[in-house]
Amino acid sequence: MPSTFYLALKNTRLNFRKRLPVGIFLVAAMALLFIGNALFTNTQDGLKNTYVRSLTGDLSVSATSSDGFTLFGSELPLIGEFFKIPLLPRYQELSSLLSKSDPRASVPVIIGGAQVTDGRFKGLSPFFAVNLVDYFHFFPDLKILQGTPPPPGTPALFLNAQLYHEVSVSLGHAPALGEKFMLATAQENSFTLREVPLAGVFAYPVTDKLFDSVILIDADTGRQLNGYYVSDTYKAPKAQSDLLTDNLNDLFSSSSDVVSTKGSGLTIQDVTKDIQSDTHAPKADPGTWNFVLLKIKKGTKTSAAEQALRASLAAQKLGVQVRDWRDTAGGNAKVVWFLQLLFNIGLVFISLVACLIVMNSLALSVAERTREIGTLRALGAQKSKVASLIGYETLILVTGAGILGVLLGAFALEVVAHTGGVRLTNPLIASLFGADRYIPHVAPLLMLEHFGVSLVLGLLSMLLPIRKALLIVPIQAMARE
Repeated sequence: MPSTFYLALKNTRLNFRKRLPVGIFLVAAMALLFIGNALFTNTQDGLKNTYVRSLTGDLSVSATSSDGFTLFGSELPLIGEFFKIPLLPRYQELSSLLSKSDPRASVPVIIGGAQVTDGRFKGLSPFFAVNLVDYFHFFPDLKILQGTPPPPGTPALFLNAQLYHEVSVSLGHAPALGEKFMLATAQENSFTLREVPLAGVFAYPVTDKLFDSVILIDADTGRQLNGYYVSDTYKAPKAQSDLLTDNLNDLFSSSSDVVSTKGSGLTIQDVTKDIQSDTHAPKADPGTWNFVLLKIKKGTKTSAAEQALRASLAAQKLGVQVRDWRDTAGGNAKVVWFLQLLFNIGLVFISLVACLIVMNSLALSVAERTREIGTLRALGAQKSKVASLIGYETLILVTGAGILGVLLGAFALEVVAHTGGVRLTNPLIASLFGADRYIPHVAPLLMLEHFGVSLVLGLLSMLLPIRKALLIVPIQAMARE
């Protein structure tokens, strides 16, 4: 075995110039493969960190629905504007079950969209209606630039820093804390208006077109804007309830006209009295929520926690679904995953092409060495020895070039990291990486995975050359010469 490997090394050195183009191709291909996957891995890590620590948490619980929806509403392109996000069923029971699952933290959320108006400024914004104190505690990466979260039950509005800047430009001055904004929503054939004081300004860790328009409001205001109300039981007088049991045909049983000699009984004094009387707005239902966001304990795998929670809730038949951070957020979170998937599919095809190129190149090399291989066979070399020789040569070329390419890619990334990384000026790209500057990180596990890919390519590439070598007949090979 050592002698065969030594001979393979010698042959590789002697044929170095012939195999150099193939080697350079393999080094470049593996370097690009490693850099690309490292880039996507860093993107996934940065994106996950941003979303988990400022928007979605590790897991979310929401009502089951045949229509796709996320924290930002429906994902359906045509009916999304008219899709109403379902409420969590049996919230009190659900809350009790979630507390028994012992998450690190949890926070319920109501989602929706409203038109925000203040003087000359008018814009549409998605809103998260929450207990503001708990929400900012749940998401430590949210920065409060102005104001303080008020206690539950207090009407309050927190504007995103970018939206606050747009309002300031539109008004010609920065809105002061306490200044009231008008929020408006439409519900079927009606609309709701609520005047809410500005309680503060906050900022996400990255700027993004979708994030920049988000506003935070108190839970009760969110329920009112979405029309989540409850009312006291009303007992109708007997004269009104009897109408439900009467035969409607009796109203039309006589063809004679009924002439009333009395007035309508409605005077201007009655109308004025009714307007001036005290009225009570309908109360918002405190048990109405669209999502519950969860943080799992450190050291627990998200996938394992998700499966356990899904099984626990399914056993109670609550009609809810459990989703990870990516499915909860949708949008950019899924785009990056799909891009990496497409990138890897493309690289699989490139790897197969590289295999074919290497196999054909080595097969031609075997054909050029017909006399050498025939002589070895004539001198008594077994087929296994010839196969080992060709296999070692292939592994040295393919796997060696692959490992060199991975090391070269890792070195390039480390150089970029030590020079301070790359500043990301595009807001979309910055949101994908979860920071305004990209600093590459080379994971040892990722390097080992690509070393494994190099080994697999080497094993696949040796099949055709070995087959060609074993088909050589010693006598015919020597006679040909």
